[in-house]
Amino acid sequence: MTHPWEVVTVNDLSRSFPMVEAHCLHFWNTQGRGIADFPFYEAGYVPLKQETVCASAPAR
Repeated sequence: MTHPWEVVTVNDLSRSFPMVEAHCLHFWNTQGRGIADFPFYEAGYVPLKQETVCASAPAR
């Protein structure tokens, strides 16, 4: 879900950023490599470790 832009200050530097709220995030463990760097065989890409994490309640 997207929200209006907000001003965020980090290390005394203020910038406007669009705010995004995610209820679930899906992670692929690529160990720092790009997904495109994994070998592709006729059966598909080498499977990556993956995990989905969801919030039990909205963050706001």
